Amino acid sequence: MSIEKETLKTVIRFRRSWISKRLNLSNPDLNANLTTLQRFDNVKRRLSDLSKVLFELYKIYNSNRELYGEEFLAFVGDKVIRNYPWKDLPFSSVASQNSENNIREHWTPISFFRDAFMEENWTENHFFCALLYYYRIVNITNEENQQLEALTYRTTRPLTAYSEAEIQIHEAELWSSLYDEFNIQENIIHNEIQNENNNLNTL
Repeated sequence: MSIEKETLKTVIRFRRSWISKRLNLSNPDLNANLTTLQRFDNVKRRLSDLSKVLFELYKIYNSNRELYGEEFLAFVGDKVIRNYPWKDLPFSSVASQNSENNIREHWTPISFFRDAFMEENWTENHFFCALLYYYRIVNITNEENQQLEALTYRTTRPLTAYSEAEIQIHEAELWSSLYDEFNIQENIIHNEIQNENNNLNTL
């Protein structure tokens, strides 16, 4: 990459005049005075922005995987996705309502979104769809977390994990209103994929 003289000049001027600025991280809650649906609308916008970031990183990684190795994937999961700000609409289990020692749990493990970087021909829309429907934070109790581990679902987390571990969502009505349409479509598509696989097996 060549650097134009005017570009370099701008950067040098900024560096010479630069004085470190203290970030104000004590801003008021961005969700204050918002309804749940308004908060979810803001979350969708942030997830849309995150999908743009992920797509650019996806292109960088897949243009030359050997340049960074799998350390790049760890960075995407642990730093970019996990720490991206204001993207959570936290849910909670029924049991956690009467518990003080709760765990902040990813309904779908972060590794799912990280491993999408190994898939071929993904677009920004693929990442947005994955984030919108599978990225969910749930507060659960230590006991519920142990139930997931006992079922060996701590890292794999099939979609039936919560029901098998008897974890009930406290905000069940909101959960349904936000995701039921997707769940219906997912079941239809799942059946289509199953039928396609069955047809291939009979050839």
